[in-house]
Amino acid sequence: PFWLQIQRTPQAAPLAQSRHGPRSAAAMALARLAALSAAALGAAGDAPADPLAPLPVAALATQGDARIPQGGAVRFYVVGSSNAAWQTWPDQLHAMLQRLGYTTNLPATDIPGEITGPYGRTVPLCDDAASYEALSTPRLGMQGWSSWGFAYESDADCDASGFRDIADWRVSCTNGWACKEKWRGDVPLVPLSA
Repeated sequence: PFWLQIQRTPQAAPLAQSRHGPRSAAAMALARLAALSAAALGAAGDAPADPLAPLPVAALATQGDARIPQGGAVRFYVVGSSNAAWQTWPDQLHAMLQRLGYTTNLPATDIPGEITGPYGRTVPLCDDAASYEALSTPRLGMQGWSSWGFAYESDADCDASGFRDIADWRVSCTNGWACKEKWRGDVPLVPLSA
């Protein structure tokens, strides 16, 4: 077993530099712990050091009352705003599920605005990028949108000034940064039925 102790100091911990930019001392310690764990598993012959390799059986725990058993099929679809479009967390979740032994089937759909990875894969790379860079993780990530952009079938209930009434609140029908029409983008609305 590996143990990690991080002590807090009165002043902020200095940032360490990695090949992908500055990282906190805690992030560096966790990365080091992961590297030690992977090296130990690889050295023991339990698992290859390949970041795409499934975790060894000894690293997994089975819960008898789990809804999806180990090796079962998991499907998910990410719907969100900028974080779904520009961050790698959906891809990291996809890779983690596969490493845990789950079968993932995430087919692309015909939903307007769908992407299968972070925009242009031009986001900063994490140290574990090799585990998810080649995966196709469909998502709907609409920059500047709010939840109402995904919650209606149409904008037919919007008034002449571009607002709809939701529980006595006037809410803009324009999806985009600051609810500005000029920043709406190519997809004005994704119907709930999509």
